[in-house]
Amino acid sequence: ATQQTTLRVPPNFHMARNIGPQHVPSDFGPQHASLDGPYPRRRLTAAQLKAERTQPILARATLDESEVAAVLDAANTMAGAYDVAYGKAHAALFMHRRGYFGGTLPELLPRLVKQMRHAAAKWHGEEAAAALSLRCIEFHTYQAGGGLLDIDHRDTGSAVSMSILLSEAAQMEGGRFITWGLDAGCARCNTAKSRAGLATEEAQVACATCPTSRLHEMARGDALLFDSEKAHNVSTLTRGVRHSLVLELWSGP
Repeated sequence: ATQQTTLRVPPNFHMARNIGPQHVPSDFGPQHASLDGPYPRRRLTAAQLKAERTQPILARATLDESEVAAVLDAANTMAGAYDVAYGKAHAALFMHRRGYFGGTLPELLPRLVKQMRHAAAKWHGEEAAAALSLRCIEFHTYQAGGGLLDIDHRDTGSAVSMSILLSEAAQMEGGRFITWGLDAGCARCNTAKSRAGLATEEAQVACATCPTSRLHEMARGDALLFDSEKAHNVSTLTRGVRHSLVLELWSGP
């Protein structure tokens, strides 16, 4: 039988410092929820364009059931409220505070960081990956109505991110992880290229205005690794509770 750990959500969930819902244009929610077609985006920077070309890595069973339970227990035990709330249905607990996660799960953290460095080496090179350090470890909880819907949401400043699903997918509706990439065969951009006579690199920049979405089918314990500058979202959760663990590496101190 699947081992379940019940995380206490109230009252800590609503004691978090509320920074308000993330900005979502009125026409974005339904479009995002159905994943139908591209959405308007600003012109990408060179780093963002490079990140959009990368392919996320889905690592199945990164955590086994006992490790998922251990992470949930650690979040349960951590004193205090969630650190920040994004509206009424999405909050995050900073498990990196005072080295809590590493101290509580000393064997797990190095393994996750090693896995992230391996992915970073593919996108940023071996030398850069070796120099990366841990930026944050966040435990995210979504209740019905919550989601991560910011257009162009990125983990700006970080190099590689890992998101691990801690909830059973069958017990949720919505709450799906989505990344965005460039569609090399975009008819709109190919037409624009031919009309403008753009060089290949310039055409790829133009194509960044027409990203395509990719829905990642994840099970409890699966991890998705991706370049932190790659746009990503979590669709609106309509049933259940979604817990996830997010780690980021960066070149900062």
